[in-house]
Amino acid sequence: MKYVLIIIALVLIIFLFIWLSSYWSDVREQKMQDNVRVMIRYDNKNCSDINYPILVSIYNWTKKSTSKVRFDLEIHKKWYSSNLVSGIPSYSTDKIIDPWEQNISCWSVPQLDDYITPESELIYEVNYKDITFIN
Repeated sequence: MKYVLIIIALVLIIFLFIWLSSYWSDVREQKMQDNVRVMIRYDNKNCSDINYPILVSIYNWTKKSTSKVRFDLEIHKKWYSSNLVSGIPSYSTDKIIDPWEQNISCWSVPQLDDYITPESELIYEVNYKDITFIN
């Protein structure tokens, strides 16, 4: 009986170690994802091409380089919550961004369902992002 309890205790300790290891790995990964910031705004001054008026700034505040940044864009009128973007507005870039560096570029406005407000008065937000890091 004593050996059975020891074996059960060892199995539980091993299981707990595996679970904690997996949990902390997920926490570290989420922290890495959170430390890559994607900021978006309409900016026809810095983005002079009328076809690419959205200024996208990607900041990598991690210790690893990124190999791909993918994000979904949400656009809505001020004081409203409905997304005006048609379909799923997924954007991505494979520009490698080294640790503590940034990438700033101008992007196009996606197809919008319906809006009366000028594009410059709409709210541009990242709804979802997924970062791939170089190991």
